[in-house]
Amino acid sequence: MKHPVLGLLLLLGTCQLSLAQTPSDQLHRLDRSVISALVDEIGETEVIYFRPGDAARTPQRIAHSQLWKIVFSNGATEVLNTPLPEQAAISADPSPPHVPSASPTDPVPHPRRRDTFFTLHVGGVLPELHRGGAGNTDSFSDDRFLSYRAGFSIEAVARRHYGLRIELGYVRRGGHETFSTGTGATPNGHTVRSTTTLHYAQASVFPLLLKAGSPRLRGFVGVGGYAAWLVGYGQKYSVNGRGRFDSGPAFQHHLRTTDYGGALGAGVYWKKSILELRFEAGLPPVYEYTNGRTVRSRAVSLMYHL
Repeated sequence: MKHPVLGLLLLLGTCQLSLAQTPSDQLHRLDRSVISALVDEIGETEVIYFRPGDAARTPQRIAHSQLWKIVFSNGATEVLNTPLPEQAAISADPSPPHVPSASPTDPVPHPRRRDTFFTLHVGGVLPELHRGGAGNTDSFSDDRFLSYRAGFSIEAVARRHYGLRIELGYVRRGGHETFSTGTGATPNGHTVRSTTTLHYAQASVFPLLLKAGSPRLRGFVGVGGYAAWLVGYGQKYSVNGRGRFDSGPAFQHHLRTTDYGGALGAGVYWKKSILELRFEAGLPPVYEYTNGRTVRSRAVSLMYHL
């Protein structure tokens, strides 16, 4: 009776050993991890498999979209998807995926450069009113006042040796005028001194910015122009140093609401910060007297873009 029992035990042991030694298939996922499995069925959207050593043969399922390939126990391979290059390699597969080497004639890829950047700018302005016409040309340089400006800039093209800049902002211009003459409405021996303040919304364009130097510190010169729209104004005057009178409608009647002109700039770039000295000269008169004299605006600015 011992012999049949011994034979049954040997048979069971042989079956278990055979099951344990059955070659398994390999399911390679897109993240390069590998599942050992006994593939039972490959459906249209999923793969059904069993775990090796699972005597109960509980079916497991995995979607096609999660799998890279199936390597069967007989060595055959079925590829379902292509893994992304940046996905981590956790694969137990000893052979890494083949990466074709670059040909000597292939272009070397370069990281994309950022050719546009934005800055805010602030600055001090030394404005001047230049009088001309009717056989008289001079400037009121006896007592300029310090003014200011602010806005933002777009470096539309920011190459190492060339740039193109567009600016929008506010500029406060103006100047002092002194008259000591017997012509017109001013009597002999009287001195009239006026202070004119003009507030502009201004757009500037520098289509030509030439740069030289290292990537961190570069000098530049630029040529451009501006257009300005009057958003506020004021003019007050005194006679023989007395009083502080408002010119009122008489001044407004001769005032023009737009101005435009040329600009020259020079300065330095430090990374994306800019220190600039600029000269601007208006082309049309900002206002014109009844006697034919015209007044144009000029300004020297020291600006910092950050």
